[in-house]
Amino acid sequence: MTDYYNTNEESGDTLSHSEQQARMQQTLVLAFFQARPLRRFAPHEVHRSMPEGTPLTSTRRAITNLTTQGHLEKTQEMRPGTFGKQVHTWQLTTTPLQRAQQMLAEQLARHRNQM
Repeated sequence: MTDYYNTNEESGDTLSHSEQQARMQQTLVLAFFQARPLRRFAPHEVHRSMPEGTPLTSTRRAITNLTTQGHLEKTQEMRPGTFGKQVHTWQLTTTPLQRAQQMLAEQLARHRNQM
């Protein structure tokens, strides 16, 4: 799996550095989700945890790659994004038992909010 998409035709040390950066960004994004299991995040929310200067597109690329690799899953939940448009959220890939636990927790939270 390609971690870095060399669309600007880098080579040598520059390409090697870019590939290394992309792998590190993926590691950071995965660690972000692993520290918050069963929670959902939009790309811009994950991006806030990235090192200063990281482009949002790099965070999005990392999320896409991790989804393709099976580490993350896109959810149907949407939230307002950076520019007010609805965007999807992602979470760690879950088992059926984890999904059932998550649904139960969400129902309980809704019930508490209605009281």
